[in-house]
Amino acid sequence: MIELGFAEWCSKLREAGFKRVFPELSWNSTNWYAKDAIRVMSQYLESLGMQRDGTKVFHSFRHGINNAFQKRTSMPDWMRKRFMGHEPGPGVNEQHYLSDSSPTEMSAFLESIKMPLGKVTAFQTAQGIDAIRDALRRKNKGRGSMEAIGST
Repeated sequence: MIELGFAEWCSKLREAGFKRVFPELSWNSTNWYAKDAIRVMSQYLESLGMQRDGTKVFHSFRHGINNAFQKRTSMPDWMRKRFMGHEPGPGVNEQHYLSDSSPTEMSAFLESIKMPLGKVTAFQTAQGIDAIRDALRRKNKGRGSMEAIGST
């Protein structure tokens, strides 16, 4: 991700005054920021010939990586839960005294899964910022306002 420009992208977003990685996404109390991403992914999966019967959905990617960590690595359970964005356990120790793992510690487990990816082109940050500004301008009827910040 670093080689593809993700860290630079995050810096450029902050410099441009944005607070989130995907500032063009809208927030709502049901899906938070996921509604647009879910719709686009569903359309993409359909274009690949996958039936839209509810068995393979956007959330399936989370299931896949969770299962891979659980079954194919020695990642500690509490670390896997934190990686997935969940509390590690019901006890005070797990919830309050375990510190989060560093990205380097977690990346070792991620690399051990060895999921093959196709060639990915480095991201063009300047064009990306322009595209976000254009998307927000169109979305907000020409007002060009900043991203919607939900109450999380």
